[in-house]
Amino acid sequence: MKDGHENLAELAEASAQVSLAAAMCTLATRIRTEVLLYEDADETPEASRRVLNDAAERMAASAKAYRALAQRLSRRLASAAVQREDQQLIDRALVSLGITTTSSAAAPTAVNAPCPSPATRSTAPRTR
Repeated sequence: MKDGHENLAELAEASAQVSLAAAMCTLATRIRTEVLLYEDADETPEASRRVLNDAAERMAASAKAYRALAQRLSRRLASAAVQREDQQLIDRALVSLGITTTSSAAAPTAVNAPCPSPATRSTAPRTR
């Protein structure tokens, strides 16, 4: 796909932000749990609130990045001309790896490929 490296990098960044936000939520939960378990823990919920707010901001930024990437890729995939361009890029990449392929224009896509028919079973009794 055209700009595949950049798209993958954006996806990896958004995924890392989601992971970081999840870790921050875990930290906030741990902070509040310590307050309930230990007498000498900080009793103010401000620390866990701050961490949760930071996590929410990171999650919102990640959702925005995912949404933008998904919209851009959806628009790209909606164009037949762009699909042909992407297929040519894929074919060239496969050839550079030494993988031979049949003409992609003649190959059926997953959307319009015929469904495989179930294997027919013989009704003759099996011998052992």
